[in-house]
Amino acid sequence: MRILFIIFILCFSIHSQAQDNFKVVNNYTSKDNNKDLNQLYINKITKNISKLDSNYFTNGLIINDTGTIKCKIFLKKNKLNADLYLYILAKFDDNKAVQVLTGKDIKGFIIQGITFLSHCSNSKTVKSYSFIKLLVKGKIILFEREGIPSNTDFTYLFKKSYEENLSIITPFADNILYYNEVTSNDGAHYFSIATNKIDEKFKVAFKAYFSDCPQVVNKILSGFYSVGHFKTIVEEYNNNCK
Repeated sequence: MRILFIIFILCFSIHSQAQDNFKVVNNYTSKDNNKDLNQLYINKITKNISKLDSNYFTNGLIINDTGTIKCKIFLKKNKLNADLYLYILAKFDDNKAVQVLTGKDIKGFIIQGITFLSHCSNSKTVKSYSFIKLLVKGKIILFEREGIPSNTDFTYLFKKSYEENLSIITPFADNILYYNEVTSNDGAHYFSIATNKIDEKFKVAFKAYFSDCPQVVNKILSGFYSVGHFKTIVEEYNNNCK
């Protein structure tokens, strides 16, 4: 049986939205990559922003340290798209130039009633920024991020309201399933599960995490809920568990 050891170093920072006070964590991954793949993609895709159709700018809000600022945000064909996890194209005045804004520049943004918050992943040499989308608020706060150049896996990020650090699950990946911050005396942070069976890893990881809600744990252990039901699990926990 192949043993998967996943080593991650997490650091904590707070990104706040005035009305909700969400805390967003920077996670240091074990990969050491000298290139910021997200920024390289952004640089390439935004070369011709002067040619954008003005009809595709819609009302939005920029989240900063003091609150929110009204702006216009570009939506290709007026639909949310995967690039919003990396950057937005914004105008603060119809007569001014379009600005390319990333998670390095702002704390987040709100568009069509959906909140995206800044998130920073760090290797030893590179900080790589993205945005994560708020899905569920409650006792557990749940975010998602679609695949981006620096991490092509679909990712859920979540935390209980009293926790400081986000835990992360890549539910549809072949190898990495779940990791979070574990403190040890030597300062290393790691989490490992000794099996390559996705359903078994899911049960091991979340039996403990949802231990204060027996009805959710029973559904996980019985197989009623699998890794693909994670959003539903969080919603049931928030609605029915004390």
